[in-house]
Amino acid sequence: MLRRAMKAKQTGFTLIELMFTIVVLAVLLGLAVPNFRDFLRNSRLTTTANELLADAHLARTEAVKRRVAVSICSATAPHAENPGCRAPDATSFSGWVVFVDDIDGDGAWDNGEEILRRRDPAPAGVTVKSDT
Repeated sequence: MLRRAMKAKQTGFTLIELMFTIVVLAVLLGLAVPNFRDFLRNSRLTTTANELLADAHLARTEAVKRRVAVSICSATAPHAENPGCRAPDATSFSGWVVFVDDIDGDGAWDNGEEILRRRDPAPAGVTVKSDT
């Protein structure tokens, strides 16, 4: 009777069970962390590509609707009052501006041209490149 009463009071984990659980969790985390990092990188890349594609569609739609040129230009500071488009020979950029290019049609934002959309620079590790 005394033996049954003592066994009923014992609860918890043994040291071996606790060590085994920690080892299993370490292995699972070791496998999951690199995959999660790749998932985040691919998600950032997909988001930036979709934003650029959406802005190309916006530029095309607005150009047809307004019957004027609508341009996308890489901007050094897209949210500034004067976004300042980069030189046309620049092959990589981060932020961009979609604007109605109705003053001179040169593909660069000029004072007085309406800005339709501004995009923040791409996240770290994502670079947008142009063939031209």
